[in-house]
Amino acid sequence: MEKRGLYQFQRALEMLRSHDEDMPVQRMEVFILAATRGRISRNDVVDDLGQSKGAAWRNLRALARGQEGTARRTKPSLGWLDEQVEEGRAHRKVWTLTTKGRRVADQLERTIRGAA
Repeated sequence: MEKRGLYQFQRALEMLRSHDEDMPVQRMEVFILAATRGRISRNDVVDDLGQSKGAAWRNLRALARGQEGTARRTKPSLGWLDEQVEEGRAHRKVWTLTTKGRRVADQLERTIRGAA
């Protein structure tokens, strides 16, 4: 029985974990949602992926430019997303892919298609 799809999926997970060996699957889901839509909000992550508001916030911050974590454990973020205030809605933030994020998304796409 051919398992090529599962093999490519495993390679995609490994590719993402090559950037952060401890990356949880929830964070991968957030990145893939951002890569497929181009622009997401925390509510998109909550509604579409079923993550809690706290988990959505932590995952977005870990993928965005800046620092993740608390004063006790600060870890550099991946810099794959750029955080912006939505125009006309000062309290609503949206995230889009950075240049680095687009490169990772392209690499992920090639890996899934079997060309990487």
